[in-house]
Amino acid sequence: MTDSRNKIKRIAQVPRKDPLIDLKALSSIARSATAHARMRAKINQASITIAKDGYIVKVAPDGHETRIKSLAVTNNFPSLADDLCQG
Repeated sequence: MTDSRNKIKRIAQVPRKDPLIDLKALSSIARSATAHARMRAKINQASITIAKDGYIVKVAPDGHETRIKSLAVTNNFPSLADDLCQG
């Protein structure tokens, strides 16, 4: 026996774009994940590593920042052509 007063409303299923293709959705997901990770790190008294002013910077739980290295010298990846055309 079913009670007509306790019916569960159905929610229409709308087709969604794949977030890996939809850059606006991907950007929103990344922003949310970053904020959540920073919040958890702060709660757990953990250091975080960020990019700031052209440097990779380690931020301690007390807010102290330590520069690790410049981002300008980290561009040592091979070009796509060099990587694909290996002997």
